[in-house]
Amino acid sequence: MVAPQKAQVSLPDRQSKGYPMYQMLCVLVATIAYGTATGQCQGSQAGMTAVTFQSSTYSDMRQLLAREATTGAVTVKAYLGFPEQVRDRYPAVIIVHTIAGYRDANEGYAAAELRKAGFATLTYDSFAARGTTGAALSGSSGYLPVGVADAYAALRLLSGEPRIDADRIAIIGFSYGGEVAHLAAFETLRSALNPGPGRFAAHVAFYPGGNFGAIAEPSAY
Repeated sequence: MVAPQKAQVSLPDRQSKGYPMYQMLCVLVATIAYGTATGQCQGSQAGMTAVTFQSSTYSDMRQLLAREATTGAVTVKAYLGFPEQVRDRYPAVIIVHTIAGYRDANEGYAAAELRKAGFATLTYDSFAARGTTGAALSGSSGYLPVGVADAYAALRLLSGEPRIDADRIAIIGFSYGGEVAHLAAFETLRSALNPGPGRFAAHVAFYPGGNFGAIAEPSAY
């Protein structure tokens, strides 16, 4: 977090009789300014609600597409946040992290900006939920399937939240997360992971790898 700037105050002549009181006032103003900036940061964190959702772990794409029994179930810890503007229902964005995992400076920053724009946000770390890291998991063939599985599990969670408009839930990702956002548009993967009408309203993939195809089916995005 960027350190708050000290209040800039022009002091009167030091010989002025009112200087000691003015100096105290300046210190008080600076303290209030610093405390307000810090409080806003803490309030933003305090405003996030910790939630969990159930997902699955797959060893590879073949296992997922064949709809075989999963390698194991996993509970993913996530954070749900809402804009300050009060509304009956909000559009929402699921934000998928890079290969480095969730970071406040990246996914957290994007989530905060999206909330300012009026979207509810959901962030989580697929790797941490499985007790590993992206670097360790990237050597296996299962590191992308778990990301897509978590994305659709997150979609189901938000679709059941009364404050969320289930028809207006998008997914955004960066690098690894961008590939997850891209793959979530493929009907074969969607139908395997999320049978039924539930779909993302939009897929926004920032610099995805494009490992499994350039584009999804028509009208997928």
